[in-house]
Amino acid sequence: MGRQWKYSTLREVAPAINIPMPEPEAKVWNLSLEDIESGTGRVLSQQFCKVSQLGSAKCSFDTSHVLYSKLRPYLNKVVVPDKPGVGTSELIPLKPNPEILDREFLAYYLRSKEFLDFAMANMQGANLPRVSMKSFWDHKIPLPPLPEQRRIVARIREMMARVDEIQKLRKEALKESEMVEPAIFADYLQRLSKEKKACKIDTVKLGEILIRSQYGISKKADNNGKGVAILRMGNIRNGYLDMSDMKHIDLNEDEFKKYCLKDGDILINRTNSLELVGKAAVFEGVKKDCVFASYLIRLQVDESRALPQFVSSVINSRVGRSYILHTARRAIGMVNINAQEIARMPISLPPISEQKKLVASMFEARHILTRLMESMTKKAVQAIPGAILQKAFAGEL
Repeated sequence: MGRQWKYSTLREVAPAINIPMPEPEAKVWNLSLEDIESGTGRVLSQQFCKVSQLGSAKCSFDTSHVLYSKLRPYLNKVVVPDKPGVGTSELIPLKPNPEILDREFLAYYLRSKEFLDFAMANMQGANLPRVSMKSFWDHKIPLPPLPEQRRIVARIREMMARVDEIQKLRKEALKESEMVEPAIFADYLQRLSKEKKACKIDTVKLGEILIRSQYGISKKADNNGKGVAILRMGNIRNGYLDMSDMKHIDLNEDEFKKYCLKDGDILINRTNSLELVGKAAVFEGVKKDCVFASYLIRLQVDESRALPQFVSSVINSRVGRSYILHTARRAIGMVNINAQEIARMPISLPPISEQKKLVASMFEARHILTRLMESMTKKAVQAIPGAILQKAFAGEL
């Protein structure tokens, strides 16, 4: 903390004070915990209703308050309201004394790791943990001079705006990275079409070069880390397997033999959203046993005719996506394609030597993209706001 900052308890500088409840027929903003984004305090949606429709246990607030959720404090829900309203009784309507405490300074402090750690260390209750109210009100917060508080708030805002820009750029980069491999493949097809006389290209149905297609296992997986790792539809990302979010499953010996993945197996999403159904990836270079879930289809190709990486690229290409989106069937909230429909997909099949050239180009592009994405992972970007607040309340901004 800043060396010359004073400290006061929350009870002294920001007591809980409700504003008078509006008339029964008045229409008011009704804020629930589900409407609040963890960590940022952003209000995700606003619901309005008459006061007479509300339950009795409510807090009432206006634009002089800071709202802190005492329920499950690890969710870190703190709001600076921009209009009057009412909220669940789980929200504490803190009313900071404006002569000594800036309300945005207070809100940022309540979101800081220091206060989050304090609140989690003082939780009570097992099923519905809440921060201890006595500990909460006795907690001492830093009180630099008011001009210094406002300077810190302005600095935090400036830096948070930069974080928002980083997050926006990251999303754009991820979206653009999805187009790299299809673009390489499209360029490859265009080049081959010009060289058709010198290069024999067969057009076949995908099923003609398959040795096997198989649906995955339908069995409940869990997060306890016991058993065999299982790949699910969320593990297929932009033509490769994302192994960062794995579940595990208990299998007997026969089940393991039946569903164990081998290098070169192609996995396809058979059920997902419109933009993700039919996306494919090759299982390769994984140093642990894995099986695959029922929403995936395994394809094994005749490698004397086609490389698995080439076939996966065809499926993910614009031509392959066009076939899948035209063929897939819509259901409520999901889109489906089956193994028979996938087997009927037409693909252009050049010699193995040409397939190897394409796969090498894609491998190089993916390697570059992977290094780029590793430098701006979602986890790393999400950690920046916490680091900013930590520096702010250590007097280092």
